Amino acid sequence: MHPDTTRTLNRVNGIIAGSFGFVANIILIAFILRSNTKAFRKVFLQVAIIDLIFLLVTAAAEPIIMFVEGSELVVQNGYFRHIAQPYSNYMISAWIFGMYFSISSISVQFLYRYLILCRKMQPSALTFMGLLTGPFLVSLGISLIFVFGYAVTPDDEKYATELLKDILVETGETHVFAASVSRKGSTVIIVICGYVMCVITSTYVIIIFCVIKIRATLKISQTTMSKETRQLQNQLSWTFGMQALSPLVISFGPLGYLAYTIMIQGTAFWSMMWFTTGFAWVPFTNAMLTLCFVGEFRQKLMFFRKHRSYVSSSNNNATLATVIP
Repeated sequence: MHPDTTRTLNRVNGIIAGSFGFVANIILIAFILRSNTKAFRKVFLQVAIIDLIFLLVTAAAEPIIMFVEGSELVVQNGYFRHIAQPYSNYMISAWIFGMYFSISSISVQFLYRYLILCRKMQPSALTFMGLLTGPFLVSLGISLIFVFGYAVTPDDEKYATELLKDILVETGETHVFAASVSRKGSTVIIVICGYVMCVITSTYVIIIFCVIKIRATLKISQTTMSKETRQLQNQLSWTFGMQALSPLVISFGPLGYLAYTIMIQGTAFWSMMWFTTGFAWVPFTNAMLTLCFVGEFRQKLMFFRKHRSYVSSSNNNATLATVIP
């Protein structure tokens, strides 16, 4: 495939995913602010705002991650793809932070629900911010590894251009604007791979623990709950569960493949590119899951749809009445 086509397809995917994700999250935030579910408003807002930030960083960077002969290279394909070093590496590091903060902070909504249901607490805003501290720090750690371990020198840019000149050098350009590079044999690749696997594993251990405790509590207290409360808790279980499953599939797949590629010191360009294409859709997916599974939000969407249909039908009838005497 021609380099221009490759990069254009990647940008188009980013534009479509970003546009859909932005609209979906703005609608979700508007619904949340008008929501009657005040106890979980913070959690819904947390996911929507973090996803919105991640969406904006992704739109700016549009990273293409690949492995060539045991070396890891990251190239920007977004609006700032020609930005000079070290700012290009900083941009990718910001994207890395956003991605892993989005993934690791999923555990917060489970912990928050655990505190309410199992510990009978009403977590304050300060407690909620404290829960976010852990994901923030571990994500910051990953991004700092990228800042210092994947810094690009002029020699690295020449190396990247030599490897990728037939794949990513666009018409009118003479070299690849590599954003982050870690060469074959570097321990940084192994360190960051292990670190990320530990972060994701810890995140889902917390999620599984909370799910077990929450299910046990709901089973005991189900008879004393009102029908509306049971429905809400069921909707929350589905929403949080699907939101946790989405990045699990998207993150563990590429990471497992990444680890395998590192071990064999192989090459993975197209496969990694298609794997990472899914990252751009995480904000849209999370927003739609919340809008579809939470009954209050779903009803508002249906009302909006019915209202539009009614307006459209009224306009058509008015047009017919005007045309037909």
